[in-house]
Amino acid sequence: MRYLIRGRAPTAGARGDRLRMLYAAVNYTPAVADDAFDTDNLTAHLKGIDDELSGKADDAFRTIACPAGTNPVADSPTDTLTLAVGAGSGLSITGDATADSVTFNTTSPWATVFTGDTGAATADTVGDTLNVLGSGLVAVTGGAKTLTISTSANNYAHPNHSGDVTSVGDGAQTIADNAVSNAKLADMAVNTFKARIGFPGAGDPADATPAAVRTALNVEDGSTADQSDAEILTAWQNGTIGTAFPGTPADGQPFYRTDLDHHFRYDSGRTKWLGAQEEFECGKRGSTVAGYLTRESIALSATLGKYLPYDVTVTGMAFAHTAAVVGNYSARRSGVSLATISHNSTGAADMTLDVDADAGGILAVNNDSGTTDSPIVQVYYRRRAT
Repeated sequence: MRYLIRGRAPTAGARGDRLRMLYAAVNYTPAVADDAFDTDNLTAHLKGIDDELSGKADDAFRTIACPAGTNPVADSPTDTLTLAVGAGSGLSITGDATADSVTFNTTSPWATVFTGDTGAATADTVGDTLNVLGSGLVAVTGGAKTLTISTSANNYAHPNHSGDVTSVGDGAQTIADNAVSNAKLADMAVNTFKARIGFPGAGDPADATPAAVRTALNVEDGSTADQSDAEILTAWQNGTIGTAFPGTPADGQPFYRTDLDHHFRYDSGRTKWLGAQEEFECGKRGSTVAGYLTRESIALSATLGKYLPYDVTVTGMAFAHTAAVVGNYSARRSGVSLATISHNSTGAADMTLDVDADAGGILAVNNDSGTTDSPIVQVYYRRRAT
């Protein structure tokens, strides 16, 4: 064997290195007694020679080297490099030209195509193309680029949402009816209400205080609604009592004149403050000719009748007798006619009269003409405030 190794020239490359190592080991003479030889390295080279002679080689690789020590390079556009690899092989391919195109055909899932040792696959011009045919997920990040996915390659279907929030597929989500319970509403301060008070127009509800709610409902605070007798009297007196009537009264509005010690109501039809209605009645038994009637068998006259202690307004007259007779009954103050009513029927009334009579006169009733039978006549009047 020593003769065979000496008789051939060592070759270049891995096999030549192993032969030169074997040659040196066979012809080695230590310079000193403890000069050791690297037997481990020799053993490895001998195994390599044995593997080469027997046709055995390590089928694992990380980089396919070219003659000049570079990575595989296509020297024409039609060059093809075909790699048959399985999952987890750690395949790394780097393109060094702008027109490079890499195509992966594999049924094994993969996540990222790497360029170099660390980075994800990157196009260095807008014309670069990366074709991926496989069942794994594809991620594209960075600047502007276009990712084209084959028809039916992305067959993910978004499910419908159900429950409190619903949707059809990946469509707009809608809160289901009756899904928002009180527990899901925002917390509220104690003694507040959901309302919209003091805001212009329609809008979101807000938390309203009891005071705001009372104002909106126009009601009093219940804690102060009960009034004392003095407060009730004061409230009643405001606008309803005094020595002068209100300037713009409403029809039927009451007012107590303290200076006159009398209650009045405003009569908008007669535009007067008038007291309660009073009545003066008189009549005569049997046939009654023209002249004053009687009251309690006493004949009335211009000086005998109902004395008027204050200013009044005659507001009506009424009568009844046994037969209709053409003529009139008149209400008179101290002999002066104030108002009349025709007695050409068995009875009638006129409550629309509006005739003033000053205080200090005598009120009486006279039959102005015709002979009547057993008449009864009423004169209605009310105190008039001046």
